[in-house]
Amino acid sequence: MTMRMHRLDPSRRGDFAAVLARGSAESAACACTAYHAADYGAACRERLFREGVSDGWVVYEGDTPVAWVQCGPCALFARAPKAPEPDAWIVTCLVIVPEARGRGLAHRILGAVLAELRARGARYVLAAGHRLGPAYSSPLPELPETVCVKAGMTLVRDDPECPLYGMRL
Repeated sequence: MTMRMHRLDPSRRGDFAAVLARGSAESAACACTAYHAADYGAACRERLFREGVSDGWVVYEGDTPVAWVQCGPCALFARAPKAPEPDAWIVTCLVIVPEARGRGLAHRILGAVLAELRARGARYVLAAGHRLGPAYSSPLPELPETVCVKAGMTLVRDDPECPLYGMRL
């Protein structure tokens, strides 16, 4: 099935919320705002919509929303790690609905994001990878570390659960 990515804007609010609600209770409560500022969750997301901030893509297979990938310039996120390059972008979160997992979609999404960033002229991207496994503390299967490695990214900062990867574009 054909995958399409659309930048998040208020017209995609319902599809975005549906993906997060189906992703996990944690993703629904966060509303993908943990990297932003002090107003967490729905209040922060509504503020971002009002301000016209687009911080990622809703991903569709056909007409069905199946994923959300948060990505923007590091400067957009108050809580982003310090980037080793000026004007770097960061992939902070990936939520895939349960029925779409296990089919390589995370690899396809990260590849599409990297291609989009290259087309926009971005020179460097970071990705918050996750070491999934029995010791992983989040119930949300986020961007697996293996996806970052397979995309050719290199380790920038190690962490037992959430290593940071980078790539020059």
